[in-house]
Amino acid sequence: YEIDPSPRAWTAGIYDEARRDWLYPMDYNPVVKSSFKLHEWNKVRIECIGTSIRTFLNGQPAADLVDDMTPKGFIALQVHQINKAEEVGRKIYWRNIRIQTTNLKPSPIANIFTVNLLPNNISPQEKQHGITLLFDGKTT
Repeated sequence: YEIDPSPRAWTAGIYDEARRDWLYPMDYNPVVKSSFKLHEWNKVRIECIGTSIRTFLNGQPAADLVDDMTPKGFIALQVHQINKAEEVGRKIYWRNIRIQTTNLKPSPIANIFTVNLLPNNISPQEKQHGITLLFDGKTT
C-alpha cells in the first residue's frame, strides 16, 4: 500500500518493493484517485485474507489483487527518500493504527478491476464479474 500525494495520485495502489514494482497502480481504478485528501487525515484500509489483498481509501474500494508470492511478511511504515532540502525535517503522522489477525471477514466484493497473479485460477471476484478460463482442460 502506498500513499502518494503527488499529481500522479496513486494512493491506495499496491507496490512490491524491490521486486515486481507496481502490482496495482491506480490507473486501474482512476475513479478513486480523487478520494485522497491532501493536508487532511485520510482513512486507509488494507485487507489481506488468504491470497486476496484489497485496499480502500476513505471508504472507497481502491485495489483488488490476488497473489500468493509472499504469504507471510512484515508491516512497516516508511517515508520515501527526501530529495528536496526544504522537505528535510518535515513531519509525517499516522494515527489509530489497528491490526486484526483473527475473526477476519472479507469486505463485499467491489465492482473494480481485479489483478489476479495466480495462473489458471479464477478468483471469487472474477467469477462474480463473469470471467471464466478459456480452456477447461477437457474440451477442445
